[in-house]
Amino acid sequence: MSHPWKSSRIAVASLPLAALLFLSGCSGGGDIQPGVGAAGVRLGDSAEAVEKVMGKAESTSSSGVHGAKEVETVYLLYPSRGIDVLLEGNKVLSIFLYNDGADDHKKYPGTGPSGISLSSKRDDIIAALGQPGARGLGLDSDLWFRYNNGLEAVFERDGTLHHLVVTRPH
Repeated sequence: MSHPWKSSRIAVASLPLAALLFLSGCSGGGDIQPGVGAAGVRLGDSAEAVEKVMGKAESTSSSGVHGAKEVETVYLLYPSRGIDVLLEGNKVLSIFLYNDGADDHKKYPGTGPSGISLSSKRDDIIAALGQPGARGLGLDSDLWFRYNNGLEAVFERDGTLHHLVVTRPH
């Protein structure tokens, strides 16, 4: 006869492994996957699918675009987890991953291709991903990079990341 405490000990012991696998992602490139998703949320997911993975949003922000047809955009905000999700027409359009303190968010803990993270600097991003397909120039520095694979990086003037955006490939 098996003791109930043995099976519960195994379940508890496997929790750190499950957390590690979740944070490291299954692809070997981290959980931030350009053009695909991050934090278990995928581009094209519904609001219900996002909430199934992330839980109820801490807050939301929405607006309607009027014209030939009305399209509602909704941001599901998770500042304590360092992530916001933009929905358009109830489908995930973009995922925003923030650095600590950026727009009152905690730092998103995940990693992306070639080990990039919210701790990466402008030069680290170029070393890992190469030259971007497009860049936004400020007075004395690059303010953002857009890669054709569906990853955007927005920087502070000192080269630290403000946030990353996972979006559709260009």
